[in-house]
Amino acid sequence: AAAQQAQSASQRTHEVQCWSEAAACFDRAGARERAFRARCDSVPARIVVQGLATARATADALLQEAQSDSERASALIAQALAALMAADHDAGIAAAQQAGVLARQLESPALELEAACLQAVGLTQAGRPAEALAIIEPHRAGVERGVDANLRGRFWADYAYVLNGVRRLRDTAFALQQAIDNARALGDLAELATLTSNLATVKGNLGRIDEALELAQRALALQTELGATDGPEGGVVRAYVGLYCGLSGRYREALEHLDAALERFVRDKQVLWIALVSNHRAQFLIDLGQFARAHQALAYERPSVRSVQARGANVAARIDRALGHPADEQLHNALATLTSGDDPHVRMQLMIDAAEHPDPQTALQRCDEVLQMAHQLEFAGVAMKARLRRAQAQARAGQTREAALAMRELIDQLDTVQPADMYLGEAWWIAAQVFDANGDGDHSLLALARGAQWVRRVALPNVPAEFRDSFLQRNPVNRALLAAADRGASR
Repeated sequence: AAAQQAQSASQRTHEVQCWSEAAACFDRAGARERAFRARCDSVPARIVVQGLATARATADALLQEAQSDSERASALIAQALAALMAADHDAGIAAAQQAGVLARQLESPALELEAACLQAVGLTQAGRPAEALAIIEPHRAGVERGVDANLRGRFWADYAYVLNGVRRLRDTAFALQQAIDNARALGDLAELATLTSNLATVKGNLGRIDEALELAQRALALQTELGATDGPEGGVVRAYVGLYCGLSGRYREALEHLDAALERFVRDKQVLWIALVSNHRAQFLIDLGQFARAHQALAYERPSVRSVQARGANVAARIDRALGHPADEQLHNALATLTSGDDPHVRMQLMIDAAEHPDPQTALQRCDEVLQMAHQLEFAGVAMKARLRRAQAQARAGQTREAALAMRELIDQLDTVQPADMYLGEAWWIAAQVFDANGDGDHSLLALARGAQWVRRVALPNVPAEFRDSFLQRNPVNRALLAAADRGASR
């Protein structure tokens, strides 16, 4: 009972202690089945408090100890949960599938729903979200008719994860809100922290970087209050805070949070998350003009997920371009590795980078392809980036009037919708070039001034001292933008 109360109060450390004491008491009383259940129920909290290695060892031991199909199903669910938190989706899917078979044989709807949710999460992790949706979505009607509150919250959270995988962002936001309302009603601050972090990613994909950062920081504050920042979920939230800090120009904080997240993932040998965080670090080091360090950041063990591999290749190509080396073949090869089921965000970023083509008509065609995809998938931030690149290509193609008209509309939106995966100073540099090509000197000077102001007043004070010179001198956008802005100001 004390463990359940601690769970409701999101006191994860105390919860683990109580489950352990309960299991020991049941052992002494000869109540083996109740001791088994207590150890099963402890696994989610152990993941947060003691890390993945301990949680996975506990789940594996439970499966060995199980003496009935019901116990085996529960142990398999614990095993699947721990494996998926470690991003070991193959093991997680297999365990969840086995649990689902046993649940159907036992005619246990609750166990079947748990198994379906975990299998769907695993399939989404593995880049197979359409298969995941087919497994989890049929359970929605039953959940809406009424299930246990804890299970209801778990369904909506996992359903949101799968919906995000198929890029139905409006539906994702709805499912997340259901899960958030459920967690708040239960007083489950730990789950509320996780869901708030997930909502931050949705806002980020919509180009609402300020909102995304605020939500991610709120999630981290909740986890800090709960003393739950040392587990894998703490690492994930720190990774998101670091990502949105970097996109906001807050590089010192970005690197601090990403390094803290990376330390946890290295400790737990989470290959996928090590790669994801390292890719973010490398991109921000490119912004800072630290190309050798960016290249070193990409020296990690390659995960099995193709989209993460392709993202690493994308960042590596940006390093080459920043150093003046060709990267078209590298981008083409990375695109060729992706299939229709892989992360469309990564695909679109590769396509946009490949759109920086010498032939402006080819560049326009590629930007239009990305725009169509981004609008369909509701990726407003990607659409903004594609529109900026499209206007740039229009100006190079001699369509300067059309490009300038499009750019005037775009710069009015930059304060609310940030281009995805783009150094913000570059957006203003592109705007200035487009206006200049149309002979619109006043608008060009204004764009240069806005860009220079962001670089010097927003980003520079938040750059680590040892990187400030390279940020100003080796970042090619900053070097060109600031020089042009200073010339314009002197005139």
